[in-house]
Amino acid sequence: MAGNNIEKGAECALESHLANFRGGLDCRSHELFGARFERRGDKPGVLFRVWAPNAQAVAVTGTFNGWETLRCEQISEGVWETFTANAANLDSYEIVIQNGGRLIRKADPFAFCSEERPLTASRIFDLSGYEWGDGEWMAARAKNAPASPGHPPRGPLNIYSLHPGSWRRGENGALLTYSEIAGLLTSYVKDMGYTHIGLTPMLEHTHDDTWGFLPYGFFCATSRFGAPHGFMELVDQCHRAGIGVIMDWTPGRFEAGAHGLAMFDGGHCFEARGAEAGSGAGSGCAFDLGRREVCSFLASSAMFWIETFHLDGLRLDGISNMLYPDRLSDAGRPPDIRNAREDTAASAFVRRLNRAVSKAFPDVLMIAEQSFPGLPATAPPKQGGLGFSMKWNTDWQNDALEYIALEAERRPYAYERLAATAQRAFSEWHILPLSHREFAHPRPSLVERIPGGMSEKFSGARVILAYMTAHPGKKLLFMGCEYGQLAEWNSLHSLDWHLLGAESHRVFKDYVRALNRLYLDTPALWEGDFTREGFVWLCGDDPQGGTLAFYREAREHAGGGLAAVFNFSTVARIGYRMGVPRPGVYHEIFNSDSTGFGGSGAVNGGELAAKPLTWKGLPYSIKLNLPPHGAVFLAASE
Repeated sequence: MAGNNIEKGAECALESHLANFRGGLDCRSHELFGARFERRGDKPGVLFRVWAPNAQAVAVTGTFNGWETLRCEQISEGVWETFTANAANLDSYEIVIQNGGRLIRKADPFAFCSEERPLTASRIFDLSGYEWGDGEWMAARAKNAPASPGHPPRGPLNIYSLHPGSWRRGENGALLTYSEIAGLLTSYVKDMGYTHIGLTPMLEHTHDDTWGFLPYGFFCATSRFGAPHGFMELVDQCHRAGIGVIMDWTPGRFEAGAHGLAMFDGGHCFEARGAEAGSGAGSGCAFDLGRREVCSFLASSAMFWIETFHLDGLRLDGISNMLYPDRLSDAGRPPDIRNAREDTAASAFVRRLNRAVSKAFPDVLMIAEQSFPGLPATAPPKQGGLGFSMKWNTDWQNDALEYIALEAERRPYAYERLAATAQRAFSEWHILPLSHREFAHPRPSLVERIPGGMSEKFSGARVILAYMTAHPGKKLLFMGCEYGQLAEWNSLHSLDWHLLGAESHRVFKDYVRALNRLYLDTPALWEGDFTREGFVWLCGDDPQGGTLAFYREAREHAGGGLAAVFNFSTVARIGYRMGVPRPGVYHEIFNSDSTGFGGSGAVNGGELAAKPLTWKGLPYSIKLNLPPHGAVFLAASE
């Protein structure tokens, strides 16, 4: 009788789990489907379970049976399974689906491991057994979680964004392993003063030149760099070094290759009807977020990556395309967001996902690439928002990069857009990105897009990075920008690390390191990122002179206030008078034109005493010198 009760209990649990999956409420579908180690009676083996609602028959084939077919039984509507005692860890396998007269061979949507490209078969993999050593990090992360789930962090957040396949490569251009990447990356990022790394999608994908943004394995760490335990080691080593890990995750689109999710069971299973099809590197399909099983699949993928690999955050790529699928006009003109049609199924899914993650992991960040003003990303769902922790401020990125790329005589006409970035800074909880998409073909590198000779290019890069550091919002910088990469980013090759053999690039890297450390050590630069309190405009109305300045104050931490002053013109400003909100003495603590950073040395020595002379509506003012293409940070003391 006991055995029968256990079996009945297992059947009830299975039916309950399947009901959640079909209801779109399941965040643990990866525990239901895929290849799982189980016992049937006294036999250990592997249970294969597949969701294929359009299939007429399903089988599994693999190295464990000489690629013969092992038929599956339909245990519930659209759900098929089979068990074998012959399969073992790392065996390769595929799902074989019969639909009409066709036999379709597919990778398992729930597989934990894959053969290395160009092969696409799934592999059985036991995820257990890795011994994590990041307990101290995880405990501190939980302790420092935001007071309200779904809110952004209050401390510093400075992300080094990278594509592991092109960050560094081995001899003859060979890809590094997860372990090799971990060994090089953790020491580099720690030395440079970043708090987190941001990884392009590590989900399994076929084509290198999609950067991982069109995956087919949503539960599978890419085999390019090794097995899933290797990715665990990469995250673990980062955490042990005090570095957080955020990964790009792609719920909007998936690869359209014949081996993956597209027309998985001969019909529209995962993709929306009318979604783009094809097998080329750039082809992709949009998920059908109106189908509840698809919502369960994606929600489970997000939870899987957070829980299994201890990720500290996910950045959801392509949010705007998900929410407004028809936003691009036929003529290729920018969309009129007032008339854009919101995909209510997509927005409902995003809200449910963010609620589920914030409830299960209140210390994990959920980051939106972008959204539209009519649908705020970081507002709570009850206020009509999407419930993200933060979102990329792509407006800041576009305006800053377009401004710095202009010739000096054209910048006055774009000054208002640059100044407006700070005026809009508190509309949502922002991350300021200088991201991968801005430096890939045909877009030039950060240094190369700035006009003038190399001296002007580097000084322009210094001032725009200083502007990003002082501007309200958390930070993200793409790899290569930190040492002045000259060529556009090519995902198929390593960055040009040999440039560090030149003094100009070494000095620029030293500059970014110093800027990062100043950011970490100065609460005024991060404490008030999401509130207007402690932010005061000093100068935002000088288009001809190209100067811009604001004051930031820390109110909860020691350190006082900081005035950040920028001269985006190529002409020095001597004896520049600037209003300040506080009396006392101001000391220059950072100057992008210091000789140690490759500048001319036009620094402000000594004390700059604030006088009770009203200037631009502020009760006090000081005089200072501004170097051309320069940034000056002044600390205030009573």
